[in-house]
Amino acid sequence: MIQSDVQALVEHLHLTNEIDKTTYKFLRQGFQNNKCGRLYFLPKVHKLSGSIINNLENIHNRITIKIPGRPIISQCGSPTELIGRLLDYFLQPVVKRQNTYTRDTTQILQVIENTVCPHDIILCTYDLGSMYTNMYYNELISAIENAYTDMRQSDYEIPLINKNYLINILKLVLYTNEFEFAGNHFVQRIGCSMGAVPSPSICDVRAYTFISSILEKFPFNKQVILHKRFRDDGLILFSGKLEQLKVLFDIANSEHELLKFTFEYSKTSVNFLDVTIYKGDRFQSTNILDTKSYIKKTETYQFLHRTSAHPIGTFKGFVKGETLRHLRLNSNQSNLEKVIKHFESKLLERGYSSNEIHNCINSALNTKRENAMKYKKKYNNKGTPLTMVTKYHPSIRKLSSVLRKHWSIILNDPTGCKLFSRPPIIAYKRNKNMSDIITSAVVKVNQLT
Repeated sequence: MIQSDVQALVEHLHLTNEIDKTTYKFLRQGFQNNKCGRLYFLPKVHKLSGSIINNLENIHNRITIKIPGRPIISQCGSPTELIGRLLDYFLQPVVKRQNTYTRDTTQILQVIENTVCPHDIILCTYDLGSMYTNMYYNELISAIENAYTDMRQSDYEIPLINKNYLINILKLVLYTNEFEFAGNHFVQRIGCSMGAVPSPSICDVRAYTFISSILEKFPFNKQVILHKRFRDDGLILFSGKLEQLKVLFDIANSEHELLKFTFEYSKTSVNFLDVTIYKGDRFQSTNILDTKSYIKKTETYQFLHRTSAHPIGTFKGFVKGETLRHLRLNSNQSNLEKVIKHFESKLLERGYSSNEIHNCINSALNTKRENAMKYKKKYNNKGTPLTMVTKYHPSIRKLSSVLRKHWSIILNDPTGCKLFSRPPIIAYKRNKNMSDIITSAVVKVNQLT
């Protein structure tokens, strides 16, 4: 039924010229998708108290501890997967134009570096509890309808489809969210499923309008120096009294039957995403907040083991990338040195040699912090690259150099030189790992008994 509904909608969009041939060809690939969604849970260990986390170290206690789970409905191979991707494509530019939009921690750091705060600033973070599963369909549909006016054809490489058709796609994604668990079939009746491609964008649009309406009612909104949000997590810098800030969340928690906020505040420091924002030495002299790496108590440092079968560049890239991340996060040199030293010790435990660790880390630390906090511009002057896709094996680690060494054979061939103008990029697909072998999104009934 769902499969035929999706096919009928796509065919109609094609016949009415709402979508171009490329989009139609893309969506047609999903006509054979008939998998039902699969419900599974990701353990939320970080939500446990410190005493319970300590008990987890004793293997005999693990069975008796009830760990909360984040419900994920895998939509891979489902009838609505590809039309959901199309919907997400149209919604993303709208989300990115929201004045509270946060791309990642790097963007937060850029904002912090350029924000001068009064000395008595209150630091606050909030969480919009169970955002994905606590929004009614009618409010989600209404939010997307209103957001359509913010969609601009210049943001897209394909035609922007008519508003009514976009809403039809949205309704199909929401109302037909069927999934299976332990041999039984269910239909989600409220909210977006975590696991569906467009869910973050759909909920972001609604969350923005919802929180904006709350701030309009907040009598001290002029004292909000900064407000940024990443999905259901928010950061507020408030120049006022604590009693005034609490009014904001009193209003927020009376606006919706299901959507409720929890918040934390401090006059000295808060944790947001993977950064600790605090009043340090720099703040005392410049009124610009300090930042440092935030590491959760549940961090186990299970980095990719050096003996794992991966290309050498994967190991080097990981070490350098993680070093650059800490370089960005730490505004204080002393904090940076401490966290890097700790990082080095954990790498040694995972089989990395001191020599390769130091080479990668020193290479990264030669970068200036202000440069590490800039996004790299993506250039594509050569068109679509020729890519050779294969699975990695240690015996083929020199494949790229071998291809380049003998590329002249292709260039000297009358047909080959026309088909392949330059050597290919070698791309490795992920091999099946232990997780693929021992885990599954489909839970069998006998696994629960």
